[in-house]
This record gives sequence, C-alpha cells and structure tokens, in this order.
Amino acid sequence: GDGPTKVALGLKLAHDQGSVMGFGGTDGQSGADLVSVQLGLAQDLGQSGFLTMGAEFGLASLGTQAALSNVSAAGFNSVSVSFGNREVFARGDKLAFGVSMPIAVTSGHADLAIPVSGRSSREAFSPVNLDLSPADRQVDMSISYQRPLAPGLELAVELVHAENYGNRAGQRDTAGALALKFEF
Repeated sequence: GDGPTKVALGLKLAHDQGSVMGFGGTDGQSGADLVSVQLGLAQDLGQSGFLTMGAEFGLASLGTQAALSNVSAAGFNSVSVSFGNREVFARGDKLAFGVSMPIAVTSGHADLAIPVSGRSSREAFSPVNLDLSPADRQVDMSISYQRPLAPGLELAVELVHAENYGNRAGQRDTAGALALKFEF
C-alpha cells in the first residue's frame, strides 16, 4: 500500500541442507523440503510513530532420517512485533522496540529406537515417541536505533536479549550489532 498501512504476503519454497531444521537423511537426500506463508503489516501511527508485525507459518517434510523412524511433517512458525518513533534524537533517525519468537518447530513427532536389555544376552530395541517441538520457546526482546550520517550513509545499532535461548528453558543470551550502511 501507498498510504499509512502496508501489507506484505509471501510464499517460500525451500530445501534445507540440514542446517536449519537439523535433519539429514539416509536416502541420499539431505535436509528437509519446506513450504511457508509469510505475512507482514506496517502501520504508521500519528506523526512519527510506527508499528510493524510479521509472522511465518509452514510445514517441513523431514524425509528419511538416520536415527529416527515414523517421522511426521513438522509444523513451524515465527512471529514478531515492533513499535517505535522517527526523529526522536535527530532528523531522519528511528528508534524501535521489538519482541519476537524466532522460527521454531511447533508440531511433529518421530520414533527413536533405543536399546533395552532383555532377559537374553541379546540387545533389543524399543521405539520411543519424540515430540519434535520444544517445550520452551525462545523469546527475543530488542531495541534498535538507525540514524543517517550523510547522504547514502546510515548508522544502525541493535541490542537483542533472548530468553530460553535455543528453545532451552532458562538459557539466556544477549548480543549487539553495530553497522554502517552504504548506498551508492
């Protein structure tokens, strides 16, 4: 849209080489096939305020796995919201605060064969059902600042704090970035 509201819609078709979803196959295929829908909304609020929201919802076909059997498709999603103001400290600058849940598996299951001791000296294997979705989702809180320094040159600073980092309960991480953006 050209007015104060902008809407974005996207479709993603991808093949993961095993680094995003973390699954590698035994059938000569590595990784997962993914399909997702991306939604975005940007809204101007009054004179200099703004609100942005984004979400992604998708499915991944995980294929045949080395250690797992009966692997289902995995549902995944991400969501983010940020709000802020323009021209807070200087002309053309932008200060924003955001909260997001980065992409994570939200549904899916598989069986893992684990060895169990039997009455005989031979080992037996028993399937254990695994839920592929994490019990605790990562939540990121961020603050960012952008400011033009000269025509075609912009300074960007961002600080992000993550709770349940890596979708592991109680893990925390904080990171910062300082960047100069050149346009020519």
